[in-house]
Amino acid sequence: MIPRIGIELTTRHIPGIKDPFTQPYEWHILCEVTSSRSADRLEDVLTESLAAAFETNLALDAVVAQSDRERQALWKIRETIPEAQRIDGQA
Repeated sequence: MIPRIGIELTTRHIPGIKDPFTQPYEWHILCEVTSSRSADRLEDVLTESLAAAFETNLALDAVVAQSDRERQALWKIRETIPEAQRIDGQA
């Protein structure tokens, strides 16, 4: 779970970080799914799970990485929050 302040700090202090959403949300979940089975089936399970989350208002929006570069960019947000907090504390 990533609070909104985590996104704001990283986009403010870490070069190259961009907010992956077009509007701000109070909380974000960063989740990576993998499987030893077919990637197509895994994509189906993810699509079905997100659809159910939207239908029940458990989720309001989603960003799904379409490449390894996009996946790394999402994880960079999470991984650089402590650095952004340190920089912000010095300001």
